[in-house]
Formats: sequence, structure tokens, C-alpha cells
Amino acid sequence: MSWLSAVPDVLVCVGLFFVPGLLATYLGGLRGITAWATAPLVTVAVVAAVAVLGGLFGFRFGVWPVVAGTVVTALAAAGLALLLRARGAERPRADPLRYSVAVVVGAAAAVVIGAVTFVTGVKRPNAINQTWDSVYHYSAIRYIEQTGKASPLTIGTLGQPGAKGAFYPDAWHAMAALLAELTGASVPVAATVTCLVVAVVVWPVSCLLLARQLFGAAGSRSVAAVVITGMLSSLFGGFPWLMTGWGVLWPNALGMALAPAGVALGMSITRICAGDTFGAQRWFFAVAGAWAIGIAHPNSALSVAVICLVPVIMAIGPQVVRQYRRHTLATTVVLLVVLVGAAFVYRLPPLRAVEAQYWPPFQSTGQAVLSALSNSTDGQAAEWVLAAFLIIGMVACFVWRQRRWLVVAEFMIVALYVGSAAIGNPLARLFTGLWYDDSHRLAATLPVVAIPLTTMGVLAVGEWLHRLPVTVATRRAVDAMARGRVAAARGAVALALPLAIGAVVTVATATQSVASNAATVSSSFNTGGDEALVSPSKLQFLQTVSRLVPASALVADNPTGGTAYLFALSGTRVLYPQMDPASNNQDMTYLAHNLVHLRENSRACDLVRRYDVSYMVIAPEGYVNSWAQGFYAGVVYPRANSGFRLVASAADGQLRLYKITICQPASQAGPVEAASRGAR
Repeated sequence: MSWLSAVPDVLVCVGLFFVPGLLATYLGGLRGITAWATAPLVTVAVVAAVAVLGGLFGFRFGVWPVVAGTVVTALAAAGLALLLRARGAERPRADPLRYSVAVVVGAAAAVVIGAVTFVTGVKRPNAINQTWDSVYHYSAIRYIEQTGKASPLTIGTLGQPGAKGAFYPDAWHAMAALLAELTGASVPVAATVTCLVVAVVVWPVSCLLLARQLFGAAGSRSVAAVVITGMLSSLFGGFPWLMTGWGVLWPNALGMALAPAGVALGMSITRICAGDTFGAQRWFFAVAGAWAIGIAHPNSALSVAVICLVPVIMAIGPQVVRQYRRHTLATTVVLLVVLVGAAFVYRLPPLRAVEAQYWPPFQSTGQAVLSALSNSTDGQAAEWVLAAFLIIGMVACFVWRQRRWLVVAEFMIVALYVGSAAIGNPLARLFTGLWYDDSHRLAATLPVVAIPLTTMGVLAVGEWLHRLPVTVATRRAVDAMARGRVAAARGAVALALPLAIGAVVTVATATQSVASNAATVSSSFNTGGDEALVSPSKLQFLQTVSRLVPASALVADNPTGGTAYLFALSGTRVLYPQMDPASNNQDMTYLAHNLVHLRENSRACDLVRRYDVSYMVIAPEGYVNSWAQGFYAGVVYPRANSGFRLVASAADGQLRLYKITICQPASQAGPVEAASRGAR
């Protein structure tokens, strides 16, 4: 399948992210880049809310419930806007035409650079990502399609027999499932196209909104800033490319793509914008944005909170100090209650499970600091041009006494990255643990702040270079007419010079970074001959299995051999649709250990009968993991006369499908969830 044939899917996906949200943002009074960049936040918020409500009230998740949710949200936004207008509340500001054109130019530059990077890395939209996490992501999309159940409160187990529902942030999966429903795309195509749109469209547009809040929309500097932001937004490897290709952390990637817009809303609430563009509607969209980012992935919401920490302190700090001076005891008690409450929440079992994750350090402290500042986190190639302008931007913030909080936020994120990548002791993990102590997730936060700081650096160099020739020309002007021409020229040069510098920085960086970032994205997709989980012959065999197995059957599998893709690609239900069985119940664990011993193991036989496991598929284990190989020790080639009848085989007998002939219930209808399989 070529990317040209996937263009309709891409366009539908762009519409899916933007159209529902635009209905609410425009009726809510927002305009320009503010409306467009806030739209994906609103869309994801609506989709996630519909998914949760569907789980609570038992209706099927799909396009029409999302349409209903969109209409309700849009009417709420419109009603609030009318109410605020009637009360004479602050109204959102419209952007000047020149600024709107600059936004389009910046967005176009970002989309072109991003699309070239992604398509160069993932040469086919139907390429299968072969990683531990992708097995779950693909299966989750198929599960939502089949069952209409998309609630993040229960999807963690993917409906495994006998398992209780578990939380997993699945807004990304819900969006991909809606795309598959609208276009008929296969699960791999829906997943890849969703990744493309998140990285190439949603992320840069979100960055443009943050630039709007930071630099305003009036004057040459603002116009230059938004264009430069667009050019730079697709060049940083830490995000979106590392998170798209490593892991793979696609739900987290969706949350981080929305993060700059979340920071922009935080700036609106704390009133530190250069000409706020949300008006009195800020709280409505802030609530929607917080829900969207948090349900996309809690890590992303935490990253936004860290970036906004300084503005929040700036906003409420003086009030807390005044209250402390007036009511010392009461204020102290309130602060202690807040601290105790935060400590209690931090010690809750779900957060403890996240905080308990551990990644060993792999860099020295100095190396980690240097890699964070040079955009070479987690082994990526250093981008020294961007690093130089990043540092210049930090200096400029202090020289101009503007946006100093961005520098503080940058240092905070660098410190977190260093804590994960270089230190790793219990004290460091106290802070990094909520990001799973994962340097990749922390590195993805850096570009949210680094992009505006680098933009600041480009603007500073442009202004410093601009001053000297203009000063000389002004001194040489001997009459008013000459001085007038100089003044007119100065405005043009003030815009052209930083744009030219930004273009040079972009080209110089893209020469290296596009190829490097494309390689990062392609590393886990089956486009270069890497066949860790599924090869062409194995995929063909899985297609054969899907034709031989009845639609209601449940097939035992070892997902480390790639057989879990049977569910994702065809809809044939498998016993283990994800690699990590940590969410499974004891019955599933026992079957994984003992399935092949049915004739002599009465408990395993009872479980097969209870859950109506009627087939077993075997493939050589493709994912090298000693723990997983031990866990699935019972899903292996059976002995003769052990209750398994060979139905089909391929690849010289290495790939096999067995029918379980013993321990079967009298009726083939089992207690597991029914599946309406429809391979696409």
C-alpha cells in the first residue's frame, strides 16, 4: 500500500481531530490559531467522555455517540459565550490578517518537514510496528471496533476471559478506532495514519498556539515568531519522533502533542500572556483541555503541570504571602493539609505501581545535561545549531526581562531528565517516578519549552544584527525624507532578518535531523526487513488461521511469537491479546503455564472448558524475552495424543494451528464476550 492511496485516510483523520472541536471553539467565540489549536483538545475531550459514559451506561462507542457528544459540547460553548457576552465579559481577540497569514506559513512549513520525515521513515502506511507495546495498541483498536467498549476505566485487560477491567489511557485508541470506522482502514493503517496526523499536524499547530500566547499577534516580532516556531516544531527529535518510533508510546504521544496548547491555556488562566486570545471562555476550554490531556496520558498532564508551575506560583504566590501575613496559623494549616493530601495521593497503589518502575542510568551527569541541551537525548544525534540558539534564547530572556519563567521550566525538565538518565537513586526517582522513571518520556517534554526558547534565540540574533546597520543608516540620513525611508525599511528588515535566520537554522538542522528522525521513526516499523514478531510467511499463515477458525472461537496463543496479531489483523479472538499479562487473572496465568498438559492436568482442563478455548496457534517466539518465554511455557508444540489435533501448518511445520479435542464444553457457546469479526 502506498502513501498516495492513504491520502483519503489522512484527510479524514485530520478532519476527525479538528472538525468536532472547531464546531465548539468557533461557537464559543474563539478565532484564528486559537480556535484551530484548541479544536483537537476539545475533540479528544469529547471522544474520551463519550467512551467513559458508554462504559458506565452500556451504550456502544462509535461515530454517532461522538457526534451527539460534539453537538452537546458545541451548544454548551455557544450558550456560555452568549451568557458572557450579555454580561459584558472579556471577549476573545481576533488576530490581524498579517498574523493569520504568518500562521498559515508556519503551519505549512511544519507539515511539509514533518510529512517528509514521517513518510521517509514509514515507507508504507500498512507497515506493522513490531514492538512490545504495539501489540497492545493494535489489539485495543480492534477490541473497540468489535465490542464498542472504549472506556479507559476497563480497557486495560482487552476483555480477557475472567479478568476484571483495568484502567489504561485509551484516547489515542478511540481516535484510531473512529478513523477505522469512518474509512474502513485496517488496524495497522488506522494506527499509522493516526500517528502521522498527531505528529505532523496536531503537534505543530499546538506549538503555534503557544507561540501566540508567548509572543502575541502584534508587530513584526510576533509575525516572525510564529513562522519560526512552525519551521522549528518538526525538527526536534525528543518529540514527536522519538515517542512515535520508540516504545512505542503512542497514547503518551497524543498527550504530548496537545501539551503546548495546554500550556497556552495555563498561561491564559495565570494571565501572563502577551495579549491573551481566550477571553472569559478560558476556564471552559481549560477544563476540556485538562481532561483531554490527562485522559490521553497522565504523564502528559504532569508535564504540563511542571511547565506551568512557575506561572502558577507567580499568580498565587503573592496572595498566599498576604494571607500568611494576615492569618498565619490558618494559612499554615491549609498548606500543611495540601502537602499531606499530595503525599497521600502520591502513595496510592496506582501511583506507587508507576513510581516503582526503574530504568538504570546510562549516562554521566555531564553527558545527560549536554544531551538535554543539545537535543541528543537517549542516544540521538546532537543538533548543535538548535542548541546554540536555545542558549541564546535563554540569555535573551534575562537580557530583555521577558519570559524568564520559560528558562526556569527548561532547567526543571533538564533536571528531571538528568535524574532519570544519569542518577537513578531513590531521591531522584521520587521526582521522576511518575514518568515511569523513563528518560524518553521526560525527553519528550523538553521541546515544549525548547522550541519557544530557540525561537527567542533567533529573534534575539535578528534584532542584534538589525541594530547596527539601521543605526549607521539613521546617522547618515540628512533630511526628514531620508529618515522616513529608513524607518520604513527598518520595519521590513525587522521582519525579514529573523525570518532569514530562522530559515537558515531550519535548513542547516533539517539536513541532518530529517534523516535522523526518519530513522528513529522507522526503527520499529517493518519497512527495513526487521521481522522480530511477524514475517510475510507468518502473516499469511495468520490469515489462513482466521479463515479456518469459527468467528466465535477463542484461540490460545503465545503473543511473543507474533500470534496476538491474529486478533488485531483479522478479529479472531485470542487468549492473550497483549504481551504483558500482568493484568490477567490467576486463571489466565495458570493456562499460560499449563495449557499443553490438558490430558493430565484437571485444573487446566476445567479452565479450557470454562472459557471455551477451542484452538491453539503456535509460532516460533520472535520477541526475545526470557521472562515472557517462561511465562508462556504451556503454549508450545504438544505431544502426540495429548488432546490437540493439527489443523494447518506452514513454514516447514514451524507454524501450526491445533484444534483442542478434549476438555470442550457440550455447547460451543462460552461465557466470553461475543465477537462480530469483520476483517478489514
